[in-house]
Amino acid sequence: MNSEQPRIRRHHAPLDWGNIRVDVAKLGGVIVKKLFMDKEIAKFNSEMDDYLATGCDQGKPASGSDQYDKFLGQRTVRLQGLIEKTPAVSDWIGKPELVNWATESMKPIATSVLLNAAELI
Repeated sequence: MNSEQPRIRRHHAPLDWGNIRVDVAKLGGVIVKKLFMDKEIAKFNSEMDDYLATGCDQGKPASGSDQYDKFLGQRTVRLQGLIEKTPAVSDWIGKPELVNWATESMKPIATSVLLNAAELI
């Protein structure tokens, strides 16, 4: 018996969404390289840098549990609701390739999908 876990596969452009779907079902996840272009990533990073530069403590560990906050990392920022914080994310979450992949993947159990979560860690 092989106790070694299967390696998560990396998929590169041009992306074959059918193969990605198969690997996600078989392996539980994949790494997709270059889904977003450098220009899109730079825009997102710039918008997030501007947001974080406002001096707010939002996203810093403050759960009320010292142990949990230590687990999360005292210098780790976690932000939810990015669509509200930066315009770039709405383009990402509505990217046709991503929506089509999610729709096809969920067909056996759902008639539609709604992608609405984006988080920064």
